[in-house]
Amino acid sequence: MNELISGFVGKDCIVYISASSGTSINGVITSLNENWITVKASGIEEVINLDYVIRVKEYPVDKNGKRKKIVF
Repeated sequence: MNELISGFVGKDCIVYISASSGTSINGVITSLNENWITVKASGIEEVINLDYVIRVKEYPVDKNGKRKKIVF
């Protein structure tokens, strides 16, 4: 998992976490250490254990480089 996540470091991503509520975090993955990633979203840094990460997806952008709206 660490090798796969290392390709997303420095990119704006959506990190899906296994929780009963289907939680996701939107932000830039700033670092990867052992089994943990640090995600910076809205000026707040969050540390996430990779054991609970289900999916990581780069945030889609349009041709102008702006974020696209995502409908869940």
